[in-house]
Amino acid sequence: EIRCVPAVRDLGSAAADIVFLDPPYAEEKEYDAALRALAGTPVPLVIAQHSPRRKLSEEYGGLRRTRVLNQGDNELSFYRR
Repeated sequence: EIRCVPAVRDLGSAAADIVFLDPPYAEEKEYDAALRALAGTPVPLVIAQHSPRRKLSEEYGGLRRTRVLNQGDNELSFYRR
């Protein structure tokens, strides 16, 4: 299922195996808000696409970053429960 909604609207009740986050790069607060909301869910894997200039935290609640993949002008941060 793909949802195109404001990031934090439904994330607190997310029931998925993987959540892929790709908020607009200019909306930096969306990353932290979305990852904090997902930290309270049982989702085992969260992937956040972001600018290499945007440094995300290593941990959000029960989610810990396990990998960062550089993709040219993008980075993917992988968080696992």
